[in-house]
Amino acid sequence: MIFGIGTDIFLMSRIAKQAISDGDPFIMRSYTEKERKESKNHNNLEIYYATRFSAKEAVYKSISKIGLEFRPEEIEILCDLDGCPRVFLYGKTEQALSQKTSKKYAVFISISYDTEYCSTFAVAEIF
Repeated sequence: MIFGIGTDIFLMSRIAKQAISDGDPFIMRSYTEKERKESKNHNNLEIYYATRFSAKEAVYKSISKIGLEFRPEEIEILCDLDGCPRVFLYGKTEQALSQKTSKKYAVFISISYDTEYCSTFAVAEIF
């Protein structure tokens, strides 16, 4: 059963190239250690971080019924072995969704981008 849907459009230049560095406060606050590690495998960090942040926004919108504020560090977007983005939830975000649904859940995302914008769509499903 669909629990919620979310979408986001993100101006990629909001992730300033000069801010993308190890130790940057925004990067450290908004992305997990695994995401920061995965970013090192990408040629364009601006695209990597912008698409991931947009995906986090879309995921949050899809589960916003849980009643928590946006916690980007608790929403992790990583690529699987086929290069497809996968969603992992942690901390209070994961706990609140589990308590609210009392069931298993999955969140699916789609990420698209061009030279200026990225667009993401998320569907939260409970089983």
